[in-house]
Amino acid sequence: MLWTRNKRVLDTDKRALRILLRAAQTRLEPAQLLKLAQVASADYLAKVGSVQLRLSPHQNVTQHHPGYGRLIMKKLLATAGLTALLSTSVFAASSPEGAEAYIVSPSDGATVPATFTVTFGLKGMGVAPAGTDKENTGHHHLLIDGELPPMDAPMGDQVKHFGGGQTETELTLEPGTHTLQLILGDMAHQPHDPPVVSEKITITVE
Repeated sequence: MLWTRNKRVLDTDKRALRILLRAAQTRLEPAQLLKLAQVASADYLAKVGSVQLRLSPHQNVTQHHPGYGRLIMKKLLATAGLTALLSTSVFAASSPEGAEAYIVSPSDGATVPATFTVTFGLKGMGVAPAGTDKENTGHHHLLIDGELPPMDAPMGDQVKHFGGGQTETELTLEPGTHTLQLILGDMAHQPHDPPVVSEKITITVE
């Protein structure tokens, strides 16, 4: 299957299909799969004005509509969602030796006001938005007052996701003792192999 515009193949479709394949091998729900592909390929799909879907050498379907590329992706994702739900295998991006996530501030044992800033640190890898298909990159997830989730599946609502590639956030917590811990996620919000996880720190909120 090829998506073409102005009689040339768009190389970007290869990247979109790689993203789709990676997502289909995880345990993401269909809605999460759709969100992932939209985030990863939104810029590409938005620029597709005239899309030709080549079903076979003798059967072409051409649509002149800005959103047709997105429609194709949604149909592909319906299949990917079913594959994900039936699949028992999980494919995680690998992390390089020595990669380390850490909390720059606040420090372990610090006393902070009710609203404060948490700054994320990462060594040996780069930070990139969710959906970015690039080796040795990931995006941060922050675990607040909880235990680490399973390391063999995409992370859910038990962590705060920073899919935009953010390296800090502002938190407002109730007075008392709290714990914070960072987990790096790959393009599909899944921990790397091996996982890149920070030490858990304890803070006191005034």
